[in-house]
Amino acid sequence: MPYKGHRRKSTRGDYGLSVLQEAVAKVQNGELSKKKAEKIYGVPRRTLSRHIKGEVRKPGNLGRFGCIFSTEFEEAIVMHAVKLQRMLFGLSTMDLRKLAFDIAENQKIPNSFKNGMAGKGWLRGFMVRNPDLCIRSPEPTSLSRAVGFNRPRVDAFYKLYQEQLVSNNFTPDRIFNVDETGLTAVHKPGRILAKKGDKQVGKITSAEKGETMTVLMAMSASGIYVPPMLIFKRRRMNDLLL
Repeated sequence: MPYKGHRRKSTRGDYGLSVLQEAVAKVQNGELSKKKAEKIYGVPRRTLSRHIKGEVRKPGNLGRFGCIFSTEFEEAIVMHAVKLQRMLFGLSTMDLRKLAFDIAENQKIPNSFKNGMAGKGWLRGFMVRNPDLCIRSPEPTSLSRAVGFNRPRVDAFYKLYQEQLVSNNFTPDRIFNVDETGLTAVHKPGRILAKKGDKQVGKITSAEKGETMTVLMAMSASGIYVPPMLIFKRRRMNDLLL
């Protein structure tokens, strides 16, 4: 809650529908004054007054500004975006705006979209109304890696790992986890819409083009850390690389 005397600067669209409804309900019940509700929830007093007096065409909208799509339509768009993200073909914000325009045109839904796509204001409102989505930078994922990562191969790896661990009786200081990264000329994908909470977000890119320097990191189960190992693509070693 803001400290006494502080007035939060509010702009249209920086609070969700549920916040607005809660603020209106508490003012109507006499729990809060309009001034107090504005400080706590960030909803302007004029907006509260319009909703309380019934001057708003649809609850949650600001005057003549209404949602283009129904809740069901937006939920379907969210599900579509998440499905594509998990297939490694995630939508960018531009793709989403063009998709919204196409849906509105095909379904004959009245809208104010221009230039073949929804506006940035609609995009901001859409993200506020659907907090399960966020904008993430995907990890470049080649097609071969996407195809090779599947349940049978993962199960086979862990089966082999367990057999070796039991038969050789490896101690923790001899079990190392190694990961690699690289500097490459492959383009870096732009940010896409993804399901909030997903740990892996990828997007298909072209194959590994250009020269790549590989960096290996390794650490044992007992906590032994190995300094980074660098792999250069060369036939003959050059002392300058040291």
